[in-house]
Amino acid sequence: MNYIFRYESLLSIKEKEKDQARNDYQASITQFEQAANQLYELLKKKEELEANQEYALSTSGLSVLEIKQLQQYRKNLEETISMVQKKVSQARQTMQIKQFELQKSDVEVKKYSKLKERDQIQFQLLTKKEEAKGMDEAAIRQFTNLKFR
Repeated sequence: MNYIFRYESLLSIKEKEKDQARNDYQASITQFEQAANQLYELLKKKEELEANQEYALSTSGLSVLEIKQLQQYRKNLEETISMVQKKVSQARQTMQIKQFELQKSDVEVKKYSKLKERDQIQFQLLTKKEEAKGMDEAAIRQFTNLKFR
């Protein structure tokens, strides 16, 4: 008698869902890293701009037009930084949601795997019991055949 797990198709579906959740989570991690790197580069650029502006003001000075241009550039940079910060925040939130979904899928797969494991043990015990019963019946038949001869 062959063992067939009654929820095998359900287990395979849950495993596919888990794989999909893992892929989604990995994609969300990549998006978060890209957004975080973009934010880092913008903040680095802003810091360099401020350092260069301070150095230029202290050494040779800047014209009013140059100061205005630098302020406008800084303002644009800060707006971009603000937008990217929102993007990073959204990416982080998405990543956390995907992580939760992956954990949930993992729990579901573990439930069905544990159920399969228990069911297999039960099947093995039943099989051994039936084999022992068959052996007993064969031994009784053999004994009765010898006795009546």
